[in-house]
Amino acid sequence: NSSLCFASLINIFGILFSLSLEGQQPVIPVKVGTPMPDITMDYIWKGVKTRSRLDIFKGKLVVFDFWYTSCSSCIDEFPKMEQLQKRFEGKIQIILVAGDSWPNLRKWLAKNKDKMPDLPCIGADTLLSQLFPHEVLGHKVMIDPQGIVRVSGATENLTAKKIQDILEDKTVTYVTNNARFTGKKTIS
Repeated sequence: NSSLCFASLINIFGILFSLSLEGQQPVIPVKVGTPMPDITMDYIWKGVKTRSRLDIFKGKLVVFDFWYTSCSSCIDEFPKMEQLQKRFEGKIQIILVAGDSWPNLRKWLAKNKDKMPDLPCIGADTLLSQLFPHEVLGHKVMIDPQGIVRVSGATENLTAKKIQDILEDKTVTYVTNNARFTGKKTIS
């Protein structure tokens, strides 16, 4: 049974997240330097189904890594994501955000179990893509331990140095996805 197979796959990788934004209609994009809105998550991670708010990660740096199954460079970054999670264990939480539909994601997962890191993954995302609009694959968002969005932009922003600087509440510069292609300077 394909649905039973998929349920097993979800339990193995713990990757089902769904999100809702409480008390806000319509969704307004979040700007760097502003607080992350109150989001409720329904998810299964490591085989446990839970409903909680994003604030369960309060006190940690949260990284949203937007990806698609068609983005080979996004998938190639999964080992880096897992390494950064281990290096900063207890201080950060990296969450993969898949923009694919559930049927496409299920199909990809069935064929690529070995490529999926041990990180939570939001599937069939629509809300976070509205909160952090982007047109480029590999988009990263970094929310500091106080819940303030510090970075929203290009994939090269996610480095151990930048993570450490944010954890130490230092000012950071970052590259927007637009700057990546236009050659404009970084923004802080």
